[in-house]
Amino acid sequence: MNFKRCVKFYLSGRLTADFLFFLKLTILYFVPLSYKYLTIKGGVVMENYQAIDFRVMQENAAKLIGSDWMLITAGNSRSFNTMTASWGGLGHLWNKDVAFIFVRPQRYTLQFIECEEIFTLSFFDRMFRPALQTCGSQSGRDGDKVAQAGLTPIETTGGSVSFAEARMFLECRKLYGEYLKPEAFTDRSILASVYPQSDFHKLYIGEVVHFYFNTASHF
Repeated sequence: MNFKRCVKFYLSGRLTADFLFFLKLTILYFVPLSYKYLTIKGGVVMENYQAIDFRVMQENAAKLIGSDWMLITAGNSRSFNTMTASWGGLGHLWNKDVAFIFVRPQRYTLQFIECEEIFTLSFFDRMFRPALQTCGSQSGRDGDKVAQAGLTPIETTGGSVSFAEARMFLECRKLYGEYLKPEAFTDRSILASVYPQSDFHKLYIGEVVHFYFNTASHF
């Protein structure tokens, strides 16, 4: 956990609900208590997953993310959050295989990404579409949306979180993070159509450090 970054983030003007969340998160990391919402109970670990070379993945990124959707997850077995996303990409940058994601400032998951070095991207078969709809429409601030979605969180070998139902997932190490700047848009129509409230996404670029596929799924 990047403690200094979390202190700066939570004291940047949000001294109400987010500051209370920061106090809770601090306790979770340094005091052996259980969080009442998103935790991994019973020591669920990775099963049926095999690590393979990311470059052998035979997937169309536009379909995989834009059409099939994904879950962005950050945190650890004691406290985490996840969100559904359909914007992002996969590629190669700075001599590394990378994934890039976009998270709006009001999303609860952003706070977990800020405090962790690793995030995961999980991909599912079509039958789990309702689960992803639930994770995209409910907030982890309000309850255990993972349980509502019928998903089973698992602890990854890197200490992060994915889901037993995922057909594959990526573990990504943060390399870069920055909010999109309105003055940088060359197509100004996007500002009015996508950001009427000026809630610009934060872009994260992460190095793909592990790629796992579920041997029990139809990969």
